Amino acid sequence: MNNNQLDQNEKINLFKSLFRGRNDCYGEGKGHCTKSELTNAVIKNHLSGKKRIGVYMLVSNNGNKKNDCLYFAVMDFDNPEDALKGTSRLDDAIEYINICKSYGFKAQLEKSKTEGSFHVWHFFNNPISALKVRRLMAQIITDTGIQRYEIFPKQDSTETYGNYINLPLFKTNLPMNTAFLDELNQPYKDQWKYLQEIAQSLKNSPQSIEDIIEINNINLNANGSNTQKDGNEIKEKWITEAMNGTGKGNRTQTLVRLIGYWASKNVPNDVILTLMLNWDKNNNPTLENSYGKNKIPDTVDYVLTQYYNGGTEKDEYKEHTVENKTNKKETFKQILDKYTQELETIINSYENPSTKLKEAEIFVRTITNPKIAGELWKFTTNKLGITANQAKVELKTKSAKELQATEMNDITWIVPGYIPEGLTLLCGKPKMGKSWLVLSLAVAIAAGGRAFGKINLEEYQGKVLYLALEDNERRLKKRLNTICKNEPFPEDLFLSTEWDKGINGIEGIKLWVEQNKDTAKLIVIDTLASFRAKTIVNQSEYNKDSSDLEPIQKIAGQYGIGIIVIHHLRKATSDDDYDTISGTLGLTGKADSNLIFKRTRGEADAILMGTGRDFDEDFEIAMKREANTGWTMMGNAEDFQKTQARQQIFNLFAEMNQSLSPKQVADMLGKNVNTIKCLLSKMRIEGTLGQSEYGKYYKI
Repeated sequence: MNNNQLDQNEKINLFKSLFRGRNDCYGEGKGHCTKSELTNAVIKNHLSGKKRIGVYMLVSNNGNKKNDCLYFAVMDFDNPEDALKGTSRLDDAIEYINICKSYGFKAQLEKSKTEGSFHVWHFFNNPISALKVRRLMAQIITDTGIQRYEIFPKQDSTETYGNYINLPLFKTNLPMNTAFLDELNQPYKDQWKYLQEIAQSLKNSPQSIEDIIEINNINLNANGSNTQKDGNEIKEKWITEAMNGTGKGNRTQTLVRLIGYWASKNVPNDVILTLMLNWDKNNNPTLENSYGKNKIPDTVDYVLTQYYNGGTEKDEYKEHTVENKTNKKETFKQILDKYTQELETIINSYENPSTKLKEAEIFVRTITNPKIAGELWKFTTNKLGITANQAKVELKTKSAKELQATEMNDITWIVPGYIPEGLTLLCGKPKMGKSWLVLSLAVAIAAGGRAFGKINLEEYQGKVLYLALEDNERRLKKRLNTICKNEPFPEDLFLSTEWDKGINGIEGIKLWVEQNKDTAKLIVIDTLASFRAKTIVNQSEYNKDSSDLEPIQKIAGQYGIGIIVIHHLRKATSDDDYDTISGTLGLTGKADSNLIFKRTRGEADAILMGTGRDFDEDFEIAMKREANTGWTMMGNAEDFQKTQARQQIFNLFAEMNQSLSPKQVADMLGKNVNTIKCLLSKMRIEGTLGQSEYGKYYKI
């Protein structure tokens, strides 16, 4: 059964079959237990976004007094609200899932409500001993070396309620949060279809916790690590993967961990620096690009100087990573005081507030104990007189003098003088030839041919992705045969008539660019209406227009490519042609360039006019349709129109073979009488026409 066939009751029943716990109570708000039946109406309110709920996981089995079984368990990787800017627990969640796979333990990833936080869910077809599941999860998390996590449920058994876990698919937070993620760490397009697959998998191939525990020799009498599992092997695997680079939000933390690893192996300091510089080249973006060329050397020097001596970890560094059970409170205070003094010295060493914050952040990230790190970050924000939210803001300023000395790259042109890199909005009325114009342009770029029949693109050749979302393959093939004159189609032109909308469509574009980032040149979205997602409730039209184009513009800027989005004009006229673009100023304001394609229905000629941030001046060029093979540029629109009008006047006098007044000529040609008067006068002066004493003109 697919999602289209699921009605509301079937969705609720599917939801209840997976997220199965106590039925006589449920959680809501911040820790509140509602001692009422968990009815379908309550679940419906959750799924519709009215009131989020949680389920108490521990249940009784076979009439036992204790609640010591469960149908699902969760590993919670929570990101505190005062977390450092850009941090995310995604890497920790993925590392945990990878170890789960090595154990044969099924796991599903969910992006939870709090930004940067994640849940990993384990589902079971029958009630399973909570003790066994918790011991297994504890063993796996121990193998990862991750220190900050929570296992739900938090108890092996209880005679009361225990803890509840908030449920996913809360509509208010969808589609990005409280949603299950795919292999690319993006929300599944169809969450219900994914839940159906989980349920079917539980039915077809239920996992045996007892077998997993026996095979991996899990100690059920201890919460700690199982020495039978080779933790060093797991760590070595992490190091190999980490050295391949990481993404924004995890780079500094990974850098510190890698420095510590190589130092513990007695690798010389200069070799560690070389390793880390090479590692940064694999990051996207690199730390050097984000923070400057001194980021890697300064961090390596700082970590090695403060915490390592000749590659051997200092005792005091070990002290704060291992719990001292003999004098816990005193040890914690002593360690905190010591690191607070070091942090204060660092902050006082700099004058620039931004530098103070940046260096303090580097220091705090080296602290592996989350409680100490949290206290140190609070000290930093108090010391600098800023809030935790302000600390997340990264001010990026440059003086005018620095800007003057900065060398800038030249503008990258997709079509020299007409299509720059960035987002271009091309608008015209329906069925006027916009798609023909852009498809012929796409062919020219992919083949290194001539744009608009004139501009040589041999040096600008590259791969093109054309999303023909209002066409089918039959029509595309017919048009390409016409444009290519039945010659072979360009192998660097890629076409699609089906593409996801909204955020999934954006991610699809990113994936294509990543796969072709060295050769990708242009992406065409035909049309915006077929690509944009549905409007969010209470979102203004301006915000809707702007937010729809913003991620597209960011991709174009990030990868240095051109993206043309085809859109429509309104029926209403205006003195300013750009005011006829359908929608609000959120569209034209967000686009880097705006093009308008104007043509009178039935005529072979058109005008392409453009304005944009990278144009020295606006342009209007005349275009002529060449026997259905595309559009050819004819030059400046005003000059072309005058030439055409002169030819029309000359042909009219030859056909009529009599004297005509300016008004007669204007009426016969359907032109403005004042424009015709000027042209007739110029043609008389040029000697093309004569003028009688009565003011009429005649052919010489």
